[in-house]
Amino acid sequence: MGRYLIKRLLWLVPVLLGITFVIHTVMSLVPGDPALILLGDTATREQRQALRTELGLDRPFMQRYVTYVERVVTGDLGKSYRSRRPVTTEIADSILPTIKLGAISLLFTMLMGIPAGVLSAVKRNSWFDHTATLLSLLGLSMPVFWTGLLLIYYLAYKLPIFPVGGMDNGLMSYILPGFTLALNSVAMVSRMTRSSMLDVLQEDFVRTARAKGVPDRTVIFRHALKAAFVPILTVLGLQVGLMLGGAVLTETVFSWPGIGRAMVGAIMSRDLLMVQGSVLVLATCFVVVNLATDLCYGFFDPRIRYE
Repeated sequence: MGRYLIKRLLWLVPVLLGITFVIHTVMSLVPGDPALILLGDTATREQRQALRTELGLDRPFMQRYVTYVERVVTGDLGKSYRSRRPVTTEIADSILPTIKLGAISLLFTMLMGIPAGVLSAVKRNSWFDHTATLLSLLGLSMPVFWTGLLLIYYLAYKLPIFPVGGMDNGLMSYILPGFTLALNSVAMVSRMTRSSMLDVLQEDFVRTARAKGVPDRTVIFRHALKAAFVPILTVLGLQVGLMLGGAVLTETVFSWPGIGRAMVGAIMSRDLLMVQGSVLVLATCFVVVNLATDLCYGFFDPRIRYE
């Protein structure tokens, strides 16, 4: 496993370099002058040019990119154009709420998606299976921002059960944004769990266990689910990455003080270094989660060998 881990970690370098180049290129092509946005319409041309020089925006594209990469290697993501604080500090202040929201969403996904998929497989073609399939299609079809607005309207405005937004109301603040962020993942995990369980339930070891009189609950949850968990784990790992991406919209809708909302504000003000730093951190989290997912395969399937 050691060699496999080293190989995967080395692959992080070109992946992250590619991500930094793409986001640097995209942000450079976005219309709008950061100096004009920061100084306002009343600023003179000389003031805007002086700020562009201070921020390094007057240098060629590749020179700016190479300088940025050199700084990233040393752990310096630059300073935010808006706050003039280090980007690392800005991200450190906003990443924890996003991690908390992602953890709650992952908890929702596992507690709702896996049991629903297992029951759908066990009760194949029953009313529960058909209902779960319909709800999964709805969950996959509804955009995150639309779901969030519906939940706010009905469960925070019409029925003031949950707070409208923010994270100042303790655990209750996490319910609506966490469920909104998890809804798509619940549907995906539920469908994958059902498909994987249907395959495993046809295996000989399941029939043998039942023939020996092993309780059905033990056969399903201790033997069959463990054997079916590798593809489920794959989907869970991918969904964590999608949750990080979906947090941008969810945090904006629910006024959640996380990195997604900070990124939206940075995009609106053309804060290039803040956008690049945020995307780089989120991409690193996504790659690390997928690496951890790969390393967990061996626990559920001893036949897997890492080379």
